[in-house]
Amino acid sequence: MQYHEKIMKILLVDDHNLFRQGLEMLLSQLESVSEILHAESGNQAIEILKAGEDPDLILLDYNLGDGVGVDVLLRIKSRDPSIPVAMISGDSNPRIVQQCLSNGANGYIEKNMDTTELLTAVKTLLDGNYYIPPNLMLKTYSSKNEEIDETSLSKFTDVARNVVREKDLSLRLDQQSDLPHEMVSAFNSLLEELDDKQNHLNSLAFTDELTGLANRRFFMERLDHAIKTTKRSKKDFSLIYLDLDKFKEINDTLGHDIGDKLLIEVSNRLQQSVRELDTVARLGGDEFCILLIDIESEDNARKVLEKIMENIRKPVQLANKTITPSISIGVTLCTGKSLPKDIIKRADEALYKVKQSGKNGFAFYKP
Repeated sequence: MQYHEKIMKILLVDDHNLFRQGLEMLLSQLESVSEILHAESGNQAIEILKAGEDPDLILLDYNLGDGVGVDVLLRIKSRDPSIPVAMISGDSNPRIVQQCLSNGANGYIEKNMDTTELLTAVKTLLDGNYYIPPNLMLKTYSSKNEEIDETSLSKFTDVARNVVREKDLSLRLDQQSDLPHEMVSAFNSLLEELDDKQNHLNSLAFTDELTGLANRRFFMERLDHAIKTTKRSKKDFSLIYLDLDKFKEINDTLGHDIGDKLLIEVSNRLQQSVRELDTVARLGGDEFCILLIDIESEDNARKVLEKIMENIRKPVQLANKTITPSISIGVTLCTGKSLPKDIIKRADEALYKVKQSGKNGFAFYKP
């Protein structure tokens, strides 16, 4: 999936205002970037994330006024490992590059890069790929300073540039090349490491870590796709918004580990209640959403809802206690003329009515 096909948001974290302003002017050339946020410190960046902002990329200065950027990187990744973070620095010290990558950075950008290189780096990162300048790959992953002839160096640089340009982490240096064996092994090991991290990042970007369901980010993309498909097919769909009843009470009395196990069990039951073409997502906490494709009437949706309620209400044994879960559900029928935020708002209003009337049931949105 190419991230730059949708509108993107970038957070710039640097304690020099002029640098941020200059970088914003440069990044504004990218049509895919709709909004650029600013933070002049690591603490301010964390507060922006806490406020609910969900940037598609964070460009983080290595040397911040309130601490080392790597510390901020770790704080960001502990909150949401799926957010791509690239370190920006004027230092090309191999140890610093290695430090940033080993602590979860998705790339490393030099402040003295020319305009074209920098835009290429940002595009690569927005596409969900890792980025390291080819010259830094050579410096960082050469364990010895052997003399390298110009032809061998050219081969190395070509492969490094192709990795960046083609976004193909399957490329490898030939073990039979004229380059020193240790350098070839180190470079190929880097690519394997980045490939593994890339696959892990792709999984985190769209999957809820606890339940394995789609996460909020992926659900919003599926919702947007459903709206566009409905415009073409003229077949409406339904959106279900639900949460567990008395979940806080279960967490408080039995503990969060039991609460997590209950969420996993409920997630499995929700998936078993719908078709493969439908999308079940955990938005956060005990809140879930389901997209029912080609469900155009209340009668058809009602059959699915009754199946969901029946499956969820089955007792489950947790911590030597028998728990009988219950859920409250709000439902809205959707057309291709609807906006995502309006669809979710309607389903949420229907859910609120169920909660007001005693929970453990479902209701359709009525204007």
